[in-house]
Amino acid sequence: MFGSSYRPAGMDNDGFEAEVFFTSGAYAAGQARVRQTACKGRWDVDLVLLDRAAVPPRASRSTTTP
Repeated sequence: MFGSSYRPAGMDNDGFEAEVFFTSGAYAAGQARVRQTACKGRWDVDLVLLDRAAVPPRASRSTTTP
């Protein structure tokens, strides 16, 4: 499905919308959300996953002096 680095961690199903939560090691790694649309028989699927290879932006510090 997503390779071996993502594992299902839980789910929530409200009937009209369902979510599956994923982990990757010790991290909360994302979620998949399935939602019913206004068109009968149609569903929207949103998938958001953490990219563990991503490099966080560098923090900048203010260098102003009083």
